[in-house]
Amino acid sequence: MKPQVGTPNWLDALFSAPSNEVRDQDSLNEGEETSENWDGNDYLEEEHAEEDPEDDEAVYLSEAYRDWEKHYLRRLAMRIHRLLAAELDRSEEALFAIFVQYDANLDGRVRGDEAKQLLKAIEEVAPGSLAESSPTRKDGNISLVSLLRWYNKHTHQSSYTFSATTLLTGVLGSGMVGCDARLQGLDYLSLRKNVMGYRRIYSQLRELKEERMLSVLQDKESQNGLLETMPEYYRLLANEFQGDMELLFELFCEVDESNNLLLEERATVDPAAPDTPQVKKKKLDILGFQVQVAEQKVKKVLLGATSFLVVFNALALPFAIPKLRRFLGAPYVPMKRKAVEALFEQVLPQWAATRSGASGKGLENLRLVDFGSGDGRIVQMAAEKGMRATGYELNPYLVLWSRLRCWRSFRRAPGQGEVRWANAWSADLKDVDVVTVYGRPGDSFMQLAAKKMDQELPPHAAVVSHLFDVPGWERRLVQDVEGLKLYDFRRGRNSQPSE
Repeated sequence: MKPQVGTPNWLDALFSAPSNEVRDQDSLNEGEETSENWDGNDYLEEEHAEEDPEDDEAVYLSEAYRDWEKHYLRRLAMRIHRLLAAELDRSEEALFAIFVQYDANLDGRVRGDEAKQLLKAIEEVAPGSLAESSPTRKDGNISLVSLLRWYNKHTHQSSYTFSATTLLTGVLGSGMVGCDARLQGLDYLSLRKNVMGYRRIYSQLRELKEERMLSVLQDKESQNGLLETMPEYYRLLANEFQGDMELLFELFCEVDESNNLLLEERATVDPAAPDTPQVKKKKLDILGFQVQVAEQKVKKVLLGATSFLVVFNALALPFAIPKLRRFLGAPYVPMKRKAVEALFEQVLPQWAATRSGASGKGLENLRLVDFGSGDGRIVQMAAEKGMRATGYELNPYLVLWSRLRCWRSFRRAPGQGEVRWANAWSADLKDVDVVTVYGRPGDSFMQLAAKKMDQELPPHAAVVSHLFDVPGWERRLVQDVEGLKLYDFRRGRNSQPSE
C-alpha cells in the first residue's frame, strides 16, 4: 500500500530502487499489454498506430534505457530535494513528492488507478485546485509534463526565485528526461525527436565540464567570478553541493536546434559585487557644442586619423609634387609601347642620319636625357640602342619601380642607363644630344622647359616632345610621327617665348 501524502515515507519511494511488484504493476498499467513478461522491446516490435503529434509523452524506450534513466533521475531527484526542501511552500513540496510517490519508476507518467489516486492526493493537498481543470490527459493518464502545465497555469502563485516545477522543467529542457518539454513560458524545442539523443548530450556535457570549465572550477577566484554571473538560485545550488558542479552544469546548459549544448551567460545585479570602474570621459568643443566622449575612444580616433594621414600623405605626396612651382612637371602617364618603338626605330635614326659629321654609327654613344622618366621605358630602350641615357624622376615609387624593371637591361645593354631620383629642372643639359619630354599644356610648363633647353642645349641637339607642341619652336619642327614631335636645334634659335 502506498504511503499517504505528507508522511516521511515518500522519501523512501523517491530514493529506493523500484521493487519487482512495482515493475510488474507498471507493465500491467500499459493498457492492452497484459503479458506478465511484457517490456518496452515487445512494444517496439509490435505494430501500432502512428502516435498523435500532439502527444506530449516520450517514445517507448528499451529496458536498458529505462534502467539507466531511472538510476540517473533518482540521483538528480535526491539532489533537487536536498536544495529545495527548505525553499518551497508545503503545497509545492507535496506536489513534487506525490508525483514521485505515484510514479515510482520515474518514467514520466502515472496510469490507470494510480492516476486517480494521484488526483485524490492533489485535492487533499490543495482543495479546490481541480475544480476548473485537471492534469489528466485524454487517455486518463497523468504525465509529469501535463502535471507541470496544469500547475504552472492554474495554481502556481509562488513568489520564490524558483520553484520545484521551474527546476524540474530545467532538467526536462536539458534533454535528460525522455518526454516533451514544451512547457508554458519556455522556448525549448519538442524533445520527441531528440529523446534518443540524451547519450550524446550527456557526452557533450562531460566534455564541456572537463575541457572548457575544469580550470575555472579548480581556481577559486575564477569560480567566484563564474558564480557572480549566475542568478541567486545557481549560487545556492553551488553552495549546497560544495563544489560538486555536475547538476549545476546540467541546469546551466541549454540545447540548440542541433541537440548541442550551449553555455548560457546569465547576468545578475549583486549589491556585494565591486563597482565597475568608471570610464574616463573627455569634453570636446565641436562647433560650439560640448560633447563628452570616452577618453579611450578619443585616443583610438586620433590614432586612427593620424595613421590614415601618414599613410595617405606617403602615398599621395609624390604624385602631387609635380603641381608645385619648384618641381613643376606633368603627372605620370606611361608612353605607349608603339610610340617608344617609333621613337627609336624611326624618329631618332632619321634625325641622326642627317647630322653633319655623322659617323654612320646611328644612335651609339649619343647622350639622352628623359625629362620625367616615369617607369623608365625610354631610358631602357635608349641603353639597348647604345645610347648613354639618364632619366630624372621625382616620384620615389616610380624611381624604385623603374630601377627594378630595368636593372637587368642596363647590365646587358651596349649603352648605359641610369634613373636618378632628382629634379629635372636641375639637370645639366650642356653636353646632351637628345632630350625627351612628355609635358602638358597650361601651368607654363612647356614655356619653362623651352627656356631651359634654349639656354643649355648645344646647337646640334634635338628635343622630342610627346603629343604637345613647344611654343615658339615652330621653325624647328622637322618630324611628327605617332605624336612624337622632333625639334632640331640646327634649324636656328628662335626668340625665347614669353613665360
